Amino acid sequence: MPLFLLKTVDGSVEQVIRAKCMSCSRSVAVQHAGAEGTLIWRDPELSTVQLIEPDFVVQGVVLRKENS
Repeated sequence: MPLFLLKTVDGSVEQVIRAKCMSCSRSVAVQHAGAEGTLIWRDPELSTVQLIEPDFVVQGVVLRKENS
């Protein structure tokens, strides 16, 4: 099952979610929302979803992906 990186537009909160698809990853993020609330993960204008590419997986361990 793929991994997705969900980030708020302002970059203040990030989650790595394992889900079947991008919209499924938003649903999982809503279920695990913290103080930021659930609306931020539901609204594509407030958060982004990125597929974490398979080359970031090393021997079954997922490493954090950082944008440069």
